[in-house]
Amino acid sequence: MVITFAQTGALYLSAAWLSMIGASLLAEAIVASEHLRRGSLDSQLIRLGMRFAGIAIAIGFLIQGSYELGFPTYSVLAGLGVGGLAVALAARDSLANLLGSMLIMIEKPFRVGHYVRVSGGEGTVENVGFRSTRIRTPDNSLISIPNNSVVNATVENLTLRIMRRQRFLIQVTYEIPREKLEELILGIKQLIADHPMTNKSNFNVRFNDFGESSLNILVYFHIETTDYSAELESREEILLRIMDLAKELGIDFAFPTRTLVIETPSGTDADVPQALVGAILGRR
Repeated sequence: MVITFAQTGALYLSAAWLSMIGASLLAEAIVASEHLRRGSLDSQLIRLGMRFAGIAIAIGFLIQGSYELGFPTYSVLAGLGVGGLAVALAARDSLANLLGSMLIMIEKPFRVGHYVRVSGGEGTVENVGFRSTRIRTPDNSLISIPNNSVVNATVENLTLRIMRRQRFLIQVTYEIPREKLEELILGIKQLIADHPMTNKSNFNVRFNDFGESSLNILVYFHIETTDYSAELESREEILLRIMDLAKELGIDFAFPTRTLVIETPSGTDADVPQALVGAILGRR
């Protein structure tokens, strides 16, 4: 009886263990057959699903084994339920992160290699695990964000942008006449319209504001690219052409200036304020 008991127990324990191993091997075979990357969300989802399937089959073998050995099956199920509840309460944060990873894998707000902005940080997604998502920041730091926080946060996927917005001010001096200002605005519009990388349906170049020491021209347009280096190159080309255009029109860019006006009080010697100004400038 002891030998039979041991054989039966070993048989069902081995079956449960082999079911979990077989589920892992099957998951790897599916990933390899579909030519998926090991760190991709699809491969992670396949592994997670097969792992749950293996655990379910192993639990079935254990329940059947307990029935064959004469243990009350319902008592075993109740014990597993109480134990599972205790484990769930003790590891609720880990379970929340696990459920978060499942939601990320199913909804796919981003993929490995995408550049995202989430939870106050931004960078390239390197790995999506069952507990956290790892992001490589622009300064080459690696940050890990819990998946539960990722699911509850606003995720901005910068890689999926088909256009990149450009917005800046061109500040010119107050001395230029209105005709020159209008000519500069028309020239900038033409530069943006002629550039091969800009969106032709949505851009604005307008005289926008009277600054403290400049006339401000607002330039707003989009560059049709998903590559950051191509965006910088196109922006540089447009800025250099704007500089050339301003030089051709004889327009100077403004910089912060202040004008000091000194008035001579009536009935006083005009040389006294000039002498004071000279003394002040000499001290500076």
